[in-house]
Amino acid sequence: MEADGYRCPPKFVKRGRSVSPQQQCQASTKWSPSEEPRTSSQLDDLGKTVAAMEEFVDLELTRLEAKELRKREKEAAKKREEEERAAAEQLRLAVEAKNQKKLEKQRRREVDREAITKAVDAQVTLLLRNIPEVLKSEVQRVVRDIIPDLKGKEKVVEENPSTSTSTEVQDVVERITGDTKNLHISEK
Repeated sequence: MEADGYRCPPKFVKRGRSVSPQQQCQASTKWSPSEEPRTSSQLDDLGKTVAAMEEFVDLELTRLEAKELRKREKEAAKKREEEERAAAEQLRLAVEAKNQKKLEKQRRREVDREAITKAVDAQVTLLLRNIPEVLKSEVQRVVRDIIPDLKGKEKVVEENPSTSTSTEVQDVVERITGDTKNLHISEK
């Protein structure tokens, strides 16, 4: 064949021996991936993309953390507001209860005063049962002067002008007046 002027390519020069296709491929020159120009530009692009992704992830994490922080602050503010509202309600209820107690105490005092007034009136009436009307009105006037702050329903008594002033009537009036001065009102 060489006589024809045709020359065989070097891969067919070995006769009698077959070469596997894998070995033939290894014979060609291979570049390392880092040295290949197309691969290095792809690596640069991937590096830029990874950096951009890292930046995006960092921004998203920061945004999510800020959102979570705002959410926690809102919840804390809402909780504080509810606690303040509950404290104000408790304070209002306490003041209302205190006012109710004051009103109840005042009402009981009024009832007690009325009862005391009735008791004093009953005692004076029993003591004055046998005394003439002139002396009764005088004693009731003295009793009202001694106990001015007691309120109650009082009978209006007309004062009759005194026609007779005997020493006996004067003694009875002084004795009753002395007895009524010794009377004391005690609260329950």
